[in-house]
Amino acid sequence: MKRPPILYKYRSIKDALHIIKGQSVKISPPSTFNDPFELSPRFPPKMQIQREKFLAYLLKPENVKRSYEIAKEKAPHEKLGSLEEYTEAVHAQAENIYRNLDQTKLSNTAREFIDKIRSTILTFCLSEPANDILMWAHYADNHAGLVIGFTTVANEWGLKEKGFKRVQYKKTRPAIDMNVIAAGSHPVDAAPVLEKVFTTKSPHWEYEGEYRCFYRATALNIETIKPKKGNPLYLRKIRPTQIREIIFGWRCPIIERVRICVQAHAHGFKNIRYRQATLHPTLFKIVITDYRA
Repeated sequence: MKRPPILYKYRSIKDALHIIKGQSVKISPPSTFNDPFELSPRFPPKMQIQREKFLAYLLKPENVKRSYEIAKEKAPHEKLGSLEEYTEAVHAQAENIYRNLDQTKLSNTAREFIDKIRSTILTFCLSEPANDILMWAHYADNHAGLVIGFTTVANEWGLKEKGFKRVQYKKTRPAIDMNVIAAGSHPVDAAPVLEKVFTTKSPHWEYEGEYRCFYRATALNIETIKPKKGNPLYLRKIRPTQIREIIFGWRCPIIERVRICVQAHAHGFKNIRYRQATLHPTLFKIVITDYRA
């Protein structure tokens, strides 16, 4: 399914002013989200890493080299020999290494791995609908806030073309097996194979029509603010061209609408389509029309 050209963020006026004045959006690790099931897969009762997959991973030249470098760092005074000699030794001992695996320990490692990525992968969440009654109530200050429409052109966000991931809504939590975990040496490296975990939520959240994109904390254009107390705050810089629409809530005061328009223009956001939300006269429905100041 082709993603929409614009996706939406429901915000209060205060939050919207922070976005406009700071020319940045907040991105967060899933561990801080309000859904307790975020990145919470189910693990098969008896996880076993397959011999063939383990050996293939263990003996990849890049993984052997990484293992060699780690061993040298941990024990700089031990004589490991050359990388070629180390590689020969790993190949010779591969079967013994597999036989001596502590599968229970690996199972715990898998859970630790998921816990790590829950707190290290930064996520930017947007919604497809701009007229959802519950979203306006929950995230846009009880209809007194607004909705910001962002472009989904991938390179505007420093993403590959398929960087925006559509959330799937399922009754069953996605399963993770040990062989997937073994394939990833770093949370970001593993992100493609763990996409179902990142983008599967309960049907309770289906009304959000959510899309997500993911970043490392060290990625370009991301600022980390570390308060004395609490979790770090991550901000991703944006350009004025990335905001395409602003939709005012039907309870949004006139003075706040004018304030937003003035500040947006002052900070270079000059090509925004302004719209407003109104209540349908007969249906339980939000209607979006062009805003006339």
